[in-house]
Amino acid sequence: MVFDVHIIGGGPAGSFAGIGAIKQSANVILSEEHSKIGYPVHCSGLVSFSGLEELKSIVDYKKIIKNSINKAKVFGIKKNLFLEFDFPKAFVIDRAKFDILAAQRFESEGGKIDFNSKISKLEQLKAKNIIGADGPISCVARMFSFPNIEEYAFCYEGTYAFKSEEKNAVEIYLNKEVFGNFFGWVIPINEDFAKIGFGVDSGHLYPRAKNFFLEKMLKTNSKAISYFAALIPLSLRKQTSKKIANYSVILAGDSAGQTKASTGGGIYFSASCGYIAGKNFDNIKNYETEWRKNYLFDLKLHSLIHGSFKHLSQNNVDNVLELLRFIKFDKFLIENGEMDRISKTFSLSGFANYLNILARG
Repeated sequence: MVFDVHIIGGGPAGSFAGIGAIKQSANVILSEEHSKIGYPVHCSGLVSFSGLEELKSIVDYKKIIKNSINKAKVFGIKKNLFLEFDFPKAFVIDRAKFDILAAQRFESEGGKIDFNSKISKLEQLKAKNIIGADGPISCVARMFSFPNIEEYAFCYEGTYAFKSEEKNAVEIYLNKEVFGNFFGWVIPINEDFAKIGFGVDSGHLYPRAKNFFLEKMLKTNSKAISYFAALIPLSLRKQTSKKIANYSVILAGDSAGQTKASTGGGIYFSASCGYIAGKNFDNIKNYETEWRKNYLFDLKLHSLIHGSFKHLSQNNVDNVLELLRFIKFDKFLIENGEMDRISKTFSLSGFANYLNILARG
């Protein structure tokens, strides 16, 4: 085999893994099942400012910003919670171009991309060090008998002609009768268009949720300009690397379940864990140690939020939204909230800031 590392999947996890491996002087090939990087799009492209800043040494996100977000409106059935920040908390980016820029950087560093290459058999592998970055229904995970991801969200999103009340405000809809243990969203792209979508945690809810959300809640009869449906992992795979039959195999990104269970977002953690996978392509013990040390606690906190939400009735969801305002937790989130690294939000310094907010009255 002429390559040191074979990466399967050309999303952020795959390209960042390739760059990480090349930094270790590896000869790397990346297999992408489609004819080009970034398509079809399976992501909203709403990414935190802090996350994009951490990734900017590889992808210059300022080139691909479509909109900035500095408000979040969370709607229950009877209660709501509004957050307004003094600066952009997140950006809506061109998701396909993010992937393209990451892949171009990988190629510029010396990596090779093999397009129209779906890897599903051992004999197709071109190295003994394998990185599976091929999504939640991972062929690499299946080939090497990794345990299944236990929980998914079934998601839909379309781009619609839609005038949001506020161009810079994302809307979140918490309606358990419609979405079960997930939610609906509206993400403005500009004054005239928005990404409208939802996720459900049970497939039987999907058809009703789509009709109800688009026709009744948003009162829009317009056709989607483009749309996608996707499975989003809401739990970590119980094993994310192994040595088997002379192969060293690592899973990264969605294929490992390294996504935020609270929202389904995955770009920041996928890219970050992908880079660690590439950097440690020949040492799975170091990979496990490093990604868990850096990101496991945050991912578990996101899982805790999702798990807590699952156990709330709709009435309790509304009560929690009202309670958060009453105890001034909305002000705390405005000053201290993090979208990805939420361990910073709930740190000792964060707690001290919350006490200061309460003291200010």
